[in-house]
Amino acid sequence: GKSNREEGEASQLGLEDQRKSQEESSPLAESDANDQNQEISSENIANFEGNQTEKIDSLSKWFHSDVSTYQVLTSILLMTFVSGIIDAVAYDSLGHTFVSNQTGNYILMGVSLISDDIDSNPLHSGVSLLTFILGCFVGGRFGALLGDRKRGWMVISTLVQFIMAVASATVSYAINIHPDGDNALIIIGMLGFAS
Repeated sequence: GKSNREEGEASQLGLEDQRKSQEESSPLAESDANDQNQEISSENIANFEGNQTEKIDSLSKWFHSDVSTYQVLTSILLMTFVSGIIDAVAYDSLGHTFVSNQTGNYILMGVSLISDDIDSNPLHSGVSLLTFILGCFVGGRFGALLGDRKRGWMVISTLVQFIMAVASATVSYAINIHPDGDNALIIIGMLGFAS
């Protein structure tokens, strides 16, 4: 008797397993699986969006954080070095005009106005001074708006200076610049604004 009962139970279990496998392969079971996949996809999208939001928040905090005095001094020293190199090249190639050293331009402009002995164009020095003042005004307004000690302002201002220097070099290369010519004023103006 026991073996018949065990065989009957085994065959019932086999039928139940077959029914389950048929149900799982039915369209309704596929729909349930798709729903689960969509829920998983929705969770992944939500996690991805959450991670992106966290990254944006982190980047925003970084841009709005204050820069330490050490970082400011390091940046100023590097920019001073670069502007000195640019002045050394520009002085010789742009008609004896400084594009960063504005004190030198005051002296050159004053001396060239009263004496013919100096090889400097007062118009070039004047353009450099005016664009420098304009650059200071624009930079000062943006610095006040964004926060003068904020990392974002330091990044933006350095990027603008870099773009202006590269654009000046590109324009200088593209057109034949004569040191005493009017086309030199374009380069002097761009570099004066950037400095």
